[in-house]
Amino acid sequence: MFSLMVLSWLTAWSFRHPIILVTELHTPEHPFVQNFDTEAGVAFGRLVRDRIHWLSSKESWGLQVADIAANVVGRAIEELNDTNGTVTLYGSLMRSSYYGPLRGPGLVSPLAEPDNATAMKYRLLVDEMQRRPRNEHRPRHGRRHLRAR
Repeated sequence: MFSLMVLSWLTAWSFRHPIILVTELHTPEHPFVQNFDTEAGVAFGRLVRDRIHWLSSKESWGLQVADIAANVVGRAIEELNDTNGTVTLYGSLMRSSYYGPLRGPGLVSPLAEPDNATAMKYRLLVDEMQRRPRNEHRPRHGRRHLRAR
C-alpha cells in the first residue's frame, strides 16, 4: 500500500515540480529517455513500480544507519524545544551532510509551498545546522602542532 502512496505522491509532486531533461544529455538514444520519457513527461509509474523494496534493518547496516538518521530527524521535529538534546544531535548530524545548511534542514512536506508560520517554526533547525558547536576541535593559541614532513 505504501508503495502505491509513494508513487501517487511522486506523480502529483512532479506536476508542480517537473523533472527537466537536459537536451544535450538526454538525447532520444539515452536509455532514460527511451524507458521513461513520454509526451506528458517522465513516467513515474514505470520509473518506480516494482523498484521499492521493504527490507528488515537486521539485514542491512546501511538501512540501520538510515533508520537512526530518520529517528534523529523525526525526534528533532517533534521536540523543537530541545529538552532531550535531539535538536542539538540533529544539528551535528546535518552539519555532516553533503548539502549542509545551504539546502535547509532536508525536510519534505506534502504542502505545495509552506506558509510563513510553518517555515519560521522549523527555521531553528537551519540555525542549529549553522551553529558552531562548543566542543568542535579548534587549535589553541600558543600550542605548537606537529605536522608530517
